[in-house]
Amino acid sequence: MPTAAQVHELDAMVTGLVATNFTPGIAVGISHNGKTIYARAAGNRTLSPDQPVLITTPFEIGSVTKQFTTAGILLLVQNETIALTDPLSNYVPDYVPSPGMTIGELLTMLSGTPSHDAAIYDQLNPDLPVIPQTLAALNNLALDFTPGTRMAYSNYGMWLLGEVIRRVTGMTYDDYLAQNIFTPLGMNSTYLYGTRNSPAEAVGYAHQFQPDPFTPAPDPPSQFIDAQGGLTSTVGDLLLWDTALTAKKIVREPLYTTMLTVPSLAGGGTIPTYTGEGGGEIIFRLNDGSPSMYAMGWMVPGGNYFFHSGGTNGFTSMNANFDDGISIVILTNHHLGSVPVGDVIPNLAARLYHVLHPHIPTAPAFTILQLPNGQPTPNPPDP
Repeated sequence: MPTAAQVHELDAMVTGLVATNFTPGIAVGISHNGKTIYARAAGNRTLSPDQPVLITTPFEIGSVTKQFTTAGILLLVQNETIALTDPLSNYVPDYVPSPGMTIGELLTMLSGTPSHDAAIYDQLNPDLPVIPQTLAALNNLALDFTPGTRMAYSNYGMWLLGEVIRRVTGMTYDDYLAQNIFTPLGMNSTYLYGTRNSPAEAVGYAHQFQPDPFTPAPDPPSQFIDAQGGLTSTVGDLLLWDTALTAKKIVREPLYTTMLTVPSLAGGGTIPTYTGEGGGEIIFRLNDGSPSMYAMGWMVPGGNYFFHSGGTNGFTSMNANFDDGISIVILTNHHLGSVPVGDVIPNLAARLYHVLHPHIPTAPAFTILQLPNGQPTPNPPDP
């Protein structure tokens, strides 16, 4: 358990983000081997009228959703319904650019599926069915690179895995996760955005600079309310999830180890990170400048923890698991892309851990870069 001095320092870090206008509200939970040792909520979940954040407040979790999509796919692998080496075309044959692209390459962000989101969602009509439009938009774009040769963070690669779940199981994405993960674990406050519209949910806000007033953020694009970033959850539910996951109660060995293994080139060495000629991609860098490489639904930067951050319109989240049994969940109702807040919340987990264990070095902090259009970063040649 944290000492009184440690709790005071943790509280100061959490409440300080509200006091200094980094976020309207925040909820933080820390567990050790499944036992909650710290929980703190601060600020407001809505600003008009002011209503406080509770530790039970549901927040949109953005790309933290990807770990649930990953687990959903790995459960199908575990049950021998599909295989990591299966081509995507076995299950989504109407995604035309996919011959040879495998389920495993989609999970590890090595698929080459277009990573410039705006090139896809700008084409969609919100008044028409989302799935056929998204497939049609994806079919109009070539792969960014040959699958398996580079790594690029791709929301739409994860979207395609959600489509695999739907087609293989005959269930909706959220019904499948509820049946196989949420309900068995007692995650009663985790659900797909827009399916409950609970008045207890946090409202998302944004501002461009720290002194600016917060304004309500727009709803996320409809096609993002899915396998790449569409879930809503609470601190308590996510700590339940971390406990079950790290105890290997959901994804069992050897798939658990596979899930947390960063892939390498066939001949050895780190797979290079891709950035497109037009820019616009989301790039993750460690503070030494090297890419924070993707395993399956988790980033494993080579230190003593694995994590995934999340950001959607009006929300930023973080879920981190340390190798000594510590799990840290951070949920805020502030937009990830705002300046300078984008990197503050994701790196908060390592700072909170350092309060508990000041003598244990943590993995390097990381930076989220949204590359602007027209300012590309050169790529190495295909290996």
